[in-house]
Amino acid sequence: MASWGPLLALLVATAAGIVPAAQAQTCTPTTPDDSPCDDDLDPCTDDRCDDGVCEHVRVGFAEACAAVLSPFQRVLVLTPFAARLSAQVAGLPVGDPPAFTSGQRAALVQDLTDLGVQLDRLRDTLGGRVDEAGDTAQSRAKAATGDADEAMRLAVLVRDLVRAAARVDQFSDAIAAELQRSTTDLVRGVKDVRRDLARLRKVSQVFRP
Repeated sequence: MASWGPLLALLVATAAGIVPAAQAQTCTPTTPDDSPCDDDLDPCTDDRCDDGVCEHVRVGFAEACAAVLSPFQRVLVLTPFAARLSAQVAGLPVGDPPAFTSGQRAALVQDLTDLGVQLDRLRDTLGGRVDEAGDTAQSRAKAATGDADEAMRLAVLVRDLVRAAARVDQFSDAIAAELQRSTTDLVRGVKDVRRDLARLRKVSQVFRP
């Protein structure tokens, strides 16, 4: 099962620039200029095609954007974490009640899939890939808050469903321990994103004219 500890190492690697900065280019000579292209994992660049090349141009006021890096990188880590957890839940053994049922498994997978959708939306907003995000960390934090709240609701739901099944011994001890640890880490990670966003919104309110 996935665990938050190794993924924290990925977060540190991303922050240190160890993760490759740019993905494979998708622009071609026939791609219209200004079309969005592959994310370079830097939330303070505008990733657009220009003459068939994917350019990563710094936003106009990069200093005002820089603070969004922390929640953005957390989301980069949480997204594959949730996807791997979903795949692992989909492979859990099922049976007839009182065992863990196929219906319970399907519900958990769906909740994790929905969480993945919210995390993708958070990545797009914090990365400035949607119009309403703006170029500053504060404007992106404001635009991302609704999706972060929904991600939190889903993460808590997944954790609580796992806890309920573990309480009635629907998993082996090893699976129960790992699922509870992973889903607790998932909630903690989303909570950290929401905390970062709240801090950025607070800064915006302090400096509002």
